[in-house]
Amino acid sequence: MLEYLREKITHSPTQSISFYEYMTDCLYHPQLGYYMNEREKIGKQGDFYTTSYIHSVFAEVFVDVAVTIFKQINEPFTFCEMGAGTGLFSKQFLDALQRKYPEIYQGSTYLIIEKSLYHRQKQLDLLSAHRDKVIWLEDLEHTGELGQEFTYPKYKGIFFSNELVDAFPVHLIEKKNGLLFEVGVAWNEKEYKLSEILHPLTNPEVQAYVEKEQLVLSDGQRLEVPLAAQEWVSEVANWMEEGIWLTIDYGYSHQELMSPLHRKGSLRCYRDHKWDENLLDQPGEKDITYHIHFDALCSKAEQLGWTKLGLARQDEFLLNAGILQFIEEHSGGDPFHHPVIKKNRAIHSLIAPDGISRAFQVLTLGKGRFLKQSYPFLQSFNMNNYLAKKSR
Repeated sequence: MLEYLREKITHSPTQSISFYEYMTDCLYHPQLGYYMNEREKIGKQGDFYTTSYIHSVFAEVFVDVAVTIFKQINEPFTFCEMGAGTGLFSKQFLDALQRKYPEIYQGSTYLIIEKSLYHRQKQLDLLSAHRDKVIWLEDLEHTGELGQEFTYPKYKGIFFSNELVDAFPVHLIEKKNGLLFEVGVAWNEKEYKLSEILHPLTNPEVQAYVEKEQLVLSDGQRLEVPLAAQEWVSEVANWMEEGIWLTIDYGYSHQELMSPLHRKGSLRCYRDHKWDENLLDQPGEKDITYHIHFDALCSKAEQLGWTKLGLARQDEFLLNAGILQFIEEHSGGDPFHHPVIKKNRAIHSLIAPDGISRAFQVLTLGKGRFLKQSYPFLQSFNMNNYLAKKSR
């Protein structure tokens, strides 16, 4: 990847590429990109964990959420996951749906949108028991793969993504001496490494985003501009006729983005379960992520006919969705191997204020008949009251 980038930069008229181009190549180059190569990325042998690796109870909660939705809507049970990684959430979801709601499972369809051939193969292997229920799409423009057909003219159902948007490539800007600059990537031949370079901001789409979202940077501040995420919202919004759209990720409101705490931006890398801010080091070998802009994502979806139903921290959402109902009594045993104890401990870690869920938000959007229903998981919930009751 380093040699590929060196060649690309040295043959560029400006002797540089935008950070957007750099991040796109590092993550999604067909052969060399981080997400496209045949290397473990998620789990113990990878670089990071997702919530599904805590316990299957996470997926089981979303099964109940999905069933609650479809029991109120006269439509076939269809669930679509984009960016399914290894397929672990998909398997846990379908296992629980088959076990708890066999009649609904029989008529269900599970769509997976996955551009990585490596991950599609991992998913095929893991989901072999549910092979007749799953349809793989390479992207939103393809109608089906592997001899299958997706026949809906427009999708109706639930659309779900977990830690997907944070890995979309971004432009990076910085304010310096009162002017906005775009951060580019250049090549330092003397030190034989990549280096940053600043160019006056001339990209009209980046400028339009900053102005539209009314983001006023202080001098020396950096900001990610997520144009790819905005395009993704447009694609999903237009692909779906109606439904519920659930997006889980870490991110900020515009007010938080402008805080001095985020003066350096939010871009970071993950490798071997450690994070760093060395964005130009080991290109293609590390995950690169940013905190998504929830306000911009919501406003874009609303422009396209969707309604924001809720934005809640993941622990709050899980509590509203009934995760406490999964706690079971037990008579003791090995806390590291007893299945009931392991599940109860996982539930605690998912709802604890200092647990994994504190970093994530669940954005819920709705459209059409799905919008007009009442769903328990969208009810307001006071975490302080809950914690006060638990402490008594």
